[in-house]
Amino acid sequence: MVDQPPYQPQPGSYPPGPYQPGAQQPQHPPAQYPPAAYQQNPYQQAPYQQGPGRQAAYQQAPYQQGPGEPAAYQQNPNQPAQYQPQGQPGQTPPPTPPPGSPPAAPEPRRPRKPVRQRVGTAALLIAALAVGGAISNLEPDPDVMHRPFLTAGAKGETVQTRSFDAVLLEVRGGQSVGSRGVRHDSKGVWIIAKVRLTARGETTTVSWAAIRDGDERVFEASGRVQQTLGGRDLQPGIPVEMEVVFEVPTNVPMPLAIRLATNISDHRMDGMAEIDLAVTSSDLATWAQQKDPLTIMRAKLAGGTSS
Repeated sequence: MVDQPPYQPQPGSYPPGPYQPGAQQPQHPPAQYPPAAYQQNPYQQAPYQQGPGRQAAYQQAPYQQGPGEPAAYQQNPNQPAQYQPQGQPGQTPPPTPPPGSPPAAPEPRRPRKPVRQRVGTAALLIAALAVGGAISNLEPDPDVMHRPFLTAGAKGETVQTRSFDAVLLEVRGGQSVGSRGVRHDSKGVWIIAKVRLTARGETTTVSWAAIRDGDERVFEASGRVQQTLGGRDLQPGIPVEMEVVFEVPTNVPMPLAIRLATNISDHRMDGMAEIDLAVTSSDLATWAQQKDPLTIMRAKLAGGTSS
């Protein structure tokens, strides 16, 4: 170590402290550690050695209460600990019973209803459900609510609907029908119904016709032949006569009736005429044996010529 000359203080300066420049720093001997403290696995960290006189960071010193300070958490040893629930914001907590008082009495249980009263309540509920189901069953079906307004009649009678009057004049049949010079044979039987139609209050057109059999099946006017139905406007008070052609099986169940309506497809809440054809199964069997083709009449004014 190189010797330094002694420090000569300048006038007005302070003597150097132990750590000021120019002061002689004390020499400390190097620390000696046992070699075993540094001989360890290079992949294993040495355990932390806490110095003497230093308390662990996770160990908190017990709280020392000052003299004359009331204990914040002292409780009467003769009284069991009681939990005080927190109330709602702004709500005054219930008063604490004084020390030594008996515990609060439990809330009395609500008395149960007698068996007879419970049975009566269940019976009333069942009766209410039964009445509700009966009322729902009384509601009409939508198909029934929207069914057409059907007016029935017999052959030769005037059947009045909301927009037209209808009269069945004649019924005939055969095994073959001629239309536009073409013969149309049937595997069943042809039925030709002659009707007289008259509009009531305003111009209208009867566009739909069908035969209803005994099983409520419906046979609409045949599309194999040319029909005059629906191709003519009916004027109020002017009757028009025309024939409508149908094709049905020979064993169709009786009775048969013709139905007439203004709308060709939608018959909901529409006026409809139904007229009994007054034919029998023997009539159909006889017509099925007639081979001569039937001719279809053109529409004409009642009492006049075809037009």
